[in-house]
Amino acid sequence: MKKIPLLFLISITIFAIFMVFSILKTNNNSPVTPSISQNSVTAATACIITINNQKYDVTQFKNQHSGGDIFVCGSDMTTIFNSKHSQRELNMMQQYLVK
Repeated sequence: MKKIPLLFLISITIFAIFMVFSILKTNNNSPVTPSISQNSVTAATACIITINNQKYDVTQFKNQHSGGDIFVCGSDMTTIFNSKHSQRELNMMQQYLVK
């Protein structure tokens, strides 16, 4: 068996460490943050809107909304909501209320 030079082993080790950190960085672009609602959605991907001074996490609802994904995350959508919906729909939104 041939002896492998120490410098070669050090170079391979540094390269391996570099590759591991590169892979970890690529797979973890967004910071890990705790949930901000009862859902398992993180703050980085949550869509929170305000209606009548109440905050709602509509992340899970966005793709089911019959009017399409019209949500402007992080904004007050009271005027738009009230122009298209009644108290009935507001009552249905209670399941998305952020507590």
